[in-house]
Amino acid sequence: MDSARGLLWTERLPVIDGEDGVLQVSKSDFISLQPYHFIADHDCKLIQCGKGL
Repeated sequence: MDSARGLLWTERLPVIDGEDGVLQVSKSDFISLQPYHFIADHDCKLIQCGKGL
């Protein structure tokens, strides 16, 4: 296995060249993809935390 490809991929994936370079995901997708996260507001008050915390 070629270490440059990573541990999970067996083939190279195409690079998507977007104009803005911003990845957008829904709130539910973000929560399921990032179970160990927390979000705080400008006053450092906890707004949201993942199910893993």
